[in-house]
Amino acid sequence: MTHDKLMRVVDWVSKLAFLNILWLLFTALGLFVFGFFPATVAMFATIRSFIREDISLPLFQTFWLHFKANVVRSLGYGLLTTVIIVIGVVDIVYIQEIEALDSTLIHIPIYLFLIFSSLTLLYLFPVYVHFDWPFFQTIKQAFLIMLIHPIQTLLMVISIAMSLYLMTFVPGLLFFFGGSFIALLVSSITQHIFDTIHQQATNHPASES
Repeated sequence: MTHDKLMRVVDWVSKLAFLNILWLLFTALGLFVFGFFPATVAMFATIRSFIREDISLPLFQTFWLHFKANVVRSLGYGLLTTVIIVIGVVDIVYIQEIEALDSTLIHIPIYLFLIFSSLTLLYLFPVYVHFDWPFFQTIKQAFLIMLIHPIQTLLMVISIAMSLYLMTFVPGLLFFFGGSFIALLVSSITQHIFDTIHQQATNHPASES
């Protein structure tokens, strides 16, 4: 490994660690409920800037810029996600209280709904920071991209699960990389998908009209 490549790796590692601390800090400052989505959007947007532009961009200024620009709008997605989670959990708890023979048939669609909602959420952040789409179109496209790319979705889930599992063996890794490294994984996978979408749009411009 050359000196330049080594320094680039060191730069990425150090900035991912600092980025994760910023993500945790801004999430905590928002009492989690009001901080998680704006901080997560800022984290994904910052990583996107590093991937597409330059890793040498100032970290805090880049994060703060994205945080300020998206704090209000991202809260809308946070509210919708919270409502979906609450409805799903309440439904599951309620159904478990019902001792009916066909309760399993009721569980299945609810579990499927929660699974697909969770998978859509993985795409929601990168779709949000990459495309300038309206609120509901962003959600719709995140869902459709997730459905159309099952291999990438599976790769994403496996990569996240393995990364989090391995991090539990080394004290401190979750604190420094639990969010930022996962965001990097998701962003790297989805960036290839987005590049393909842009390439297809370029090759078939008539289909956009």
